[in-house]
Amino acid sequence: MAIAFNSATSTNGDASSFTFSHTPAGADRILLVYIAYKDSTDAESTVVFNTTESLTRLSQGSYGATQFGSLWYLLNPTATTANVVVTLTTAERAAIGAVSYTGVEAIETGNFSTTSGQDTNPLNSITTVNSDSLAVHALSVRDRSTGFTDDVNWTLRYTDNSLGNPSNRTAFSRGYDRSTPTIGSYTTDTTIDAVEAWVSILAELRAAPAISGGTFGFIM
Repeated sequence: MAIAFNSATSTNGDASSFTFSHTPAGADRILLVYIAYKDSTDAESTVVFNTTESLTRLSQGSYGATQFGSLWYLLNPTATTANVVVTLTTAERAAIGAVSYTGVEAIETGNFSTTSGQDTNPLNSITTVNSDSLAVHALSVRDRSTGFTDDVNWTLRYTDNSLGNPSNRTAFSRGYDRSTPTIGSYTTDTTIDAVEAWVSILAELRAAPAISGGTFGFIM
């Protein structure tokens, strides 16, 4: 079964709790949540969907005291319209996105790549371990006025940014994906128009196996 994009939603603000609606649908679902904010401290507490379905954090990263980013996941969330609730230990000016896909058997928890830096080229790469995987990219970038030139090999599924002053506490959260028809190395090469701190997380979604069918007959 091929992995397919389902839907994306996002929110932003200055708070310790963020609530927004999302609708996973289809077979073999996965829900991913990407979080971005300007801080050096892990301020994340919980991410929950549909009141009781808790997400697990796959990876997190930070650049100095400047930028934080993370990726959370939930396999087979309930197929319904419900709230994603992100709870932090302290108020942050954050930007958060939720992305769901169908046709996913699992996220490869032993195969992801997290990088960070402060420049104009948030480079990262992942070597997939399965054919027909989908690589997903959670990108956290400081400053809401940044301009992006996206890698043409990746599809942008959402972009959101936190608002308010001071401007140096704002952040972008952006989510991308890319199909990987063969096992190999895949690089993301998005560029930004100013030197900014960033955190990049790449992960691999493994496709659910195809269900073979056939015609059955009986000989009397």
